[in-house]
Amino acid sequence: MYFPYNYGNKKKEPLYNYINISRQNMNSENYSNLTSTISPRTKLISDDLAQLFFVVNFVVICGLVSVFGVTANILNVIVFLRQGFKDRVNISLFALTVSDLCSLIALLWITICFNPLFKFSDIPFMSTEVHYLTGSWPRFLFTRVTGWITAFITFERCVCVAAPLKVKTIITRRRVTVCMAGIVVLVSASVAPTYYTSRFGWKYFPARNRTLLGLVFTADREEIDSVSFIYNNVISALASFVAVLVCTVVLVVKLNQKQNWREKSVQVSRQQNQEGTVSAREKKVGKMVTVISVIFIVSFMPNCFMSVIIAEERDFTVTGLQVNVVQVFFSFTWILEALNGSVNIFVYYRMSTRYRNALISLLQPSPGDRDKKRDDLNYEETVDSQ
Repeated sequence: MYFPYNYGNKKKEPLYNYINISRQNMNSENYSNLTSTISPRTKLISDDLAQLFFVVNFVVICGLVSVFGVTANILNVIVFLRQGFKDRVNISLFALTVSDLCSLIALLWITICFNPLFKFSDIPFMSTEVHYLTGSWPRFLFTRVTGWITAFITFERCVCVAAPLKVKTIITRRRVTVCMAGIVVLVSASVAPTYYTSRFGWKYFPARNRTLLGLVFTADREEIDSVSFIYNNVISALASFVAVLVCTVVLVVKLNQKQNWREKSVQVSRQQNQEGTVSAREKKVGKMVTVISVIFIVSFMPNCFMSVIIAEERDFTVTGLQVNVVQVFFSFTWILEALNGSVNIFVYYRMSTRYRNALISLLQPSPGDRDKKRDDLNYEETVDSQ
């Protein structure tokens, strides 16, 4: 989550991500500017308690979940590549897996940057600033990509259930591929202005008494990032969230209607049995997509809620009185975000027989597979010796 300005103040000051704001990471001038904007009213959460929550939740728990998620999504990528992309659903799920993988890699890098052992080691850069362009915004990009891909997958399932006879002509493999690429391009374009206004440069940090590589900004950063913040953190976030929510509700309603219709149907012919088998498969995929969508909704609902508060309430900005509340809140939502990108492997394994068999074959190859690999290796050695 990124909110580079205090939108409630008349005087806007360029700031980094709110988790960068600590006495040891800011020079004396920036820190005095920050403290001068804070109201003398009581903070709901103290600085020490906020720091404790941040280290435990974000650095430790979120870091461990990210490691698991990266491993799980690598397995997912291998399984989907083995299955191939004849089924259009696999294209979308593969794109979702790659997006989750990239997001978790970026998130893992951020947790490393804020690890005190790494942050205060003898590295030539300020990790709590360098992460902004190397970790936080890439994570943000792929998080938004995940949201829109989830919305597309849910929409595709809605069309499949509502118009099963037309879905193959409406949603083809080529169109799915184009949509996946289009989502990545459009979301990348929306975050591109940040890489124009924010750059790396050598800076002196009085608290460290060293010159380190950190963030520097262009003169027009305030005007550009103010627009970028509203679009990326509010408009785009809420739009993808609402799209997933609406499509999920429609999908659940349509699946229930189909189920009720089958239960009322009395006459069954061979042709109807065949159609029922196909419909049962589509229904199973629809249920799996519904579970994925619900996980996304639960994981990102708190994030969207806080984004609206930050945009409206002065006290909950990075220079506001309750910045510690925001920091603690996001330390929990980042865990949810990491879980959202990590648990799909369990959903696929539980609800897809094809995926389950492919994963078991990958992790526990049969004796026949091992013999084939051994024969291939012996053949290669024989050819090399000749």
